Order: sequence, then C-alpha cells, then structure tokens
Amino acid sequence: MIQRIQTVFLFASLCFLVPMFFAPVAEMIYETGEVFSFNLSGFYQTEAEASIMFSNQYSVMLYGILICVLNLIIIFLYTEVLHSRIL
Repeated sequence: MIQRIQTVFLFASLCFLVPMFFAPVAEMIYETGEVFSFNLSGFYQTEAEASIMFSNQYSVMLYGILICVLNLIIIFLYTEVLHSRIL
C-alpha cells in the first residue's frame, strides 16, 4: 500500500517538474520596466523584441533532468521491490 501511495506522489512531482522546463519559474519586474525571468536554463532579460540571456544555469537544468529520470526509474521499478528500496 505504501508503495502505491509513493508512486502517486512521485508521479505528481514529475507532473509538477516537467512544465518548469518550458515555462518561466519566476519573473521580476523593476520600476524601470525591465523584466527579468528565470527558467531552468538561466536568467533572461525579456524585452519587446528579443530575449537576452544574462547567465546560464545549466546545473539547475541538469538537476531537474536527474530528478525526472530518477522518478521514472523508481516508478517503473515497482514490481522489483528489492531494487526500488535501494533507490
């Protein structure tokens, strides 16, 4: 029973994490009208015509990918209980 509830929670965390790759995680709007957005690949300054990358944070994106992959591995190892306990 605990294993099934764990699978539901892992799938829910996967569903919340995947959209973070495609949408901005946070946006900051300054009084000057500048808009800075943060997604899993870095900080961007968003202007009307273009988006300029300020700094890349690929380590954050790699951690997100790692978490997604580990969630999928744990979910599909449900039938092999001994292997899923190791993870």
